[in-house]
Amino acid sequence: MDVLKVIFVVLLVIVFGMSVASCSYSTYRWIREQRRIANVEEEIKAFDALIEEANKVNPQAASTIDGQQRVLQPNCTCNARLPRPDPAVMPRLTAHSSLTYMAKSLRSKFKRKMRAIARVKKEPKVLKKLEETLAKKTIEEINASTSVENDATMETDSSTKATINLKTMRKADGNFPKWMSARKVKQVKASNKKVQKNKKKKNR
Repeated sequence: MDVLKVIFVVLLVIVFGMSVASCSYSTYRWIREQRRIANVEEEIKAFDALIEEANKVNPQAASTIDGQQRVLQPNCTCNARLPRPDPAVMPRLTAHSSLTYMAKSLRSKFKRKMRAIARVKKEPKVLKKLEETLAKKTIEEINASTSVENDATMETDSSTKATINLKTMRKADGNFPKWMSARKVKQVKASNKKVQKNKKKKNR
């Protein structure tokens, strides 16, 4: 029985502690929400005061919203693109306010930062690749120009020099052309000898 009583008391203490913790957490959340609401109200009041000052200085002040001109009014609840307030006059607004001019999200800032880091890291590789491609292009252009020059010289040589005899494969000076291989020259010489022998036999 004593053991059961101890267990029951322990359970009661645990339940009571959990309830107290939940109540304290809910009160903490409520207090934090009230503070946030108070901060937003203060920011709205400051913003309204700034708008009133702007209207006093220039009553025709207006902001362009979707192509229409609208005069700035205090207690404006619409999501108007109001002119950026002067930091000297306007108190600093918190990041939770919906009226502040927020920059891009933290995620997009992080992405931009990482892209910049990656760009710096990859820069030497990219430069090396560009140099290689430029070198290849220049080599190709040089080869193309040399091939064109060679074609032109071959054309001029063929026009100036005498043509080759197709039977003997010799030029007018009696020499074989330079583009013929030694094996081809031997074959042509052997065939020419056979032709001459056959001619001699026929003439007898």
